Amino acid sequence: MDVSRRPWRAGLFWGAALLVGWVALRPLWAGTKPAPMSEWKGEFFDRRQGGLYFKVVAKDFKASAQTRFLTGNAQVVVLNLLSKARYVTSVPLGDDGGRPREMWKIPSGKYEVIQVTLVDMAGVKRVWHTGKAHRQDFVVHRQCLSNLGLWTISPFGSNGLKLHIGAAPNTYKEAGAHRHSSVAAVLDGFTGLIQEKIGGKQVLEGARQGYGSQRELRATIKFTRQIAMFYKLNLFKFNYHAQAVANVLSVYDPNMRRCYTDRLAVNEHLRGDVKFTFLLSKQTGTMAKIRATGGSAASDPKLVSCVYYELAQIQFPVPENMIGELTYTYDVK
Repeated sequence: MDVSRRPWRAGLFWGAALLVGWVALRPLWAGTKPAPMSEWKGEFFDRRQGGLYFKVVAKDFKASAQTRFLTGNAQVVVLNLLSKARYVTSVPLGDDGGRPREMWKIPSGKYEVIQVTLVDMAGVKRVWHTGKAHRQDFVVHRQCLSNLGLWTISPFGSNGLKLHIGAAPNTYKEAGAHRHSSVAAVLDGFTGLIQEKIGGKQVLEGARQGYGSQRELRATIKFTRQIAMFYKLNLFKFNYHAQAVANVLSVYDPNMRRCYTDRLAVNEHLRGDVKFTFLLSKQTGTMAKIRATGGSAASDPKLVSCVYYELAQIQFPVPENMIGELTYTYDVK
């Protein structure tokens, strides 16, 4: 036996052991894609679900000769500290001082803000990551809305972001009587303090009873509605990359279908296609400069908006900048 090789083998063994140990100690969510948050439109929450809203403003970004204002959205990723599930949403910039423009529903629990991403006017992808020194935790309670306040983001270094989260008063208002509300209360998401009581205990008890009572007879009707959805992708001279991009789009098929089925509840005759043009950015890995360019279903602006924001938050394998067209076609059978 050649004993001179033993140290090398021992080193290889311990190196492999350390690698396995590192993999085992990685967070459970590492390497997984965050699930998109669903928009909340005032409906009753599921029993173990609540909602949240916040506003994001940009500060100290320098204007360029071509672009004076930031027109993109900020992508925000949060982590459920118990389940380790991650959720992402795309938030428009600006604070108009009025009611929240968008609200989202999410499983109740304690969360941490782990990442904020923005592409600035120079096309630089800027990222803020959480850290022990500036960890931002918040809570979402069942059947309640968490007000996460006003977030201010500003450039930091060559490709970083600064994030400041400030408290803000409740701006959510009910259109009807509180007794018909689907929200028990609005809370400060970071302190847990009640900012405004709305439906109160009546909503919490309703959730436990499935929003029914012993005095009423509830019938459950099950039906199947088959949604036909397909899309056409054209990357022009870069069509040899189309399969890789299409593989990513297929992962988000359920989100694009949900955009349509949500609108069918309002407009049962909605059919047709929605068309977009875009620039796949090598620098950010996202669809930049997305534009809705028409289609027979584009008369429904909320369908167009829903698909737009879903596309804006997808990360693609982009080896080079590519201009493309994407058409979604919807029908019911």
